[in-house]
Amino acid sequence: MYMIVHNGIEQMTINIATLYGTALLSIAASVIDMIANKENKTFRISGFGSAYDYFFIVKGREIKIEAVNVTNDRVEFFLFYDKTKFAHDFVKALKNIYNKLRK
Repeated sequence: MYMIVHNGIEQMTINIATLYGTALLSIAASVIDMIANKENKTFRISGFGSAYDYFFIVKGREIKIEAVNVTNDRVEFFLFYDKTKFAHDFVKALKNIYNKLRK
């Protein structure tokens, strides 16, 4: 599974070698906690066989998304994303997936 995250300036492709639905549900549950409950805790999406684990770190009104290399535990790239815009864009992506599956 892969998901392209674009904050308007930078782009990151998140690659996860797992069931697409499982990763989406994990991200969705964490985003809901983050927005609805105003929780500022970091959540992690494990690559499960891919080269990176992804960390979503809340920094005020933004989310910092880090791609951490699983072999050396180093952050290889990251980007910042407005928290509310990320939630909006994520829901929009889920709707697009749902509509494609219905056809």
